[in-house]
Amino acid sequence: MGDLQGSTVASTYSQLLNVASLDGTFRNVTNGSGTGSGLTLSTTGVRAGTLNATGAVTFDTTLGVTGLITASGGLAGNVTGNVTGNVTGNVTGDVTGAVTGNVTGDLTGNVTGNVTGSADTLTTGRTISATGDIAWTSAAFDGSGDVTGAATLSDDAVTTAKIADNQVTGAKIAMGSDAQGDILYYNGTDYVRLGAGTSGQVLQSGGAGANPSWVDQTAQNPSVSQVDFKDSNDSGTFTVPSGVTRVKVSVQGGGGSGHSTGANNAGAGGAYFEKTFSVSAGDTIQYSAANGAGGGSAGNASSITYDSTTYTAGAGQAGSSSGSNSAGGSVSGTVDISVAGKDNHAGGIAGSLSYSKYGNGGYTQFNRASQYGQGGYVKFEY
Repeated sequence: MGDLQGSTVASTYSQLLNVASLDGTFRNVTNGSGTGSGLTLSTTGVRAGTLNATGAVTFDTTLGVTGLITASGGLAGNVTGNVTGNVTGNVTGDVTGAVTGNVTGDLTGNVTGNVTGSADTLTTGRTISATGDIAWTSAAFDGSGDVTGAATLSDDAVTTAKIADNQVTGAKIAMGSDAQGDILYYNGTDYVRLGAGTSGQVLQSGGAGANPSWVDQTAQNPSVSQVDFKDSNDSGTFTVPSGVTRVKVSVQGGGGSGHSTGANNAGAGGAYFEKTFSVSAGDTIQYSAANGAGGGSAGNASSITYDSTTYTAGAGQAGSSSGSNSAGGSVSGTVDISVAGKDNHAGGIAGSLSYSKYGNGGYTQFNRASQYGQGGYVKFEY
């Protein structure tokens, strides 16, 4: 069949509506008018440049089109193959294959595959926030640019479990001063700072329920912590240890022997003294701790020597059968504390009552069962 054009289409259109099928080549239907329920083409022979149809067009086989299809009434059904060009209007159904170009309008449904392209912004800006050990909320994010926000550690978020063992250094501990010599202690409520004491002071405990403090050393109480005790009948050299600057020495002389248990027949007590020295590590102090006195004998003295000076705690005298007065021992040398031993008429006890087994005369109150005078001692504290 040849072309149907112009008035020919107009005069024959009603007849075409009754055609069930057309065989051969159908090239153009142009400028037609009229109405109809549909046009059925059963061949693939439509190959003209333009097919205009204002009603429904149904193809019962594959339609090959090399030109432009204008469907003002819509296109219903599946399209298999590539569509190149712009689609204006709604597409309802599945699209399988690549879509190249711009899509203007709403997209409802799932997109499976890659989407290449970009959107300038989100329609509604969103914020991103974090809670827990940190608190952080971003500025509104709509995709137009980067957003930042400052995170804040939540109160009490850093627990002991989050800190590795042995990782907290002194640089992370602030006591309010952080000066050399400061001490950190617990005051019953919190850990607080005790500022450095002055040179020569020592740290003194206040006992349970009290705070420590710095105190001055005195000759009578140097607040020492180490004791080296030399028992009776011992002699030798004491060497000042490293780091020690003060040494307190306590010396007790021996008591005299007693004659009998009568009130005036006991032995007399030995003398006692204390002396504190300022020393340096490596200094030496010679000492001699008195031995006990045999029957009928006077006691023995105890002594120390430091820096070529000797200090002596003298011995008590022995008691006699006549009951005459037997003198107690006395101290020689300049010392801090000096206590003479008691004579036998005054009880014959030692100058120091710190230890009842040292320095008392025979048959005295603290040595009643023995005739022998007690020995002395030398005690170093530092």
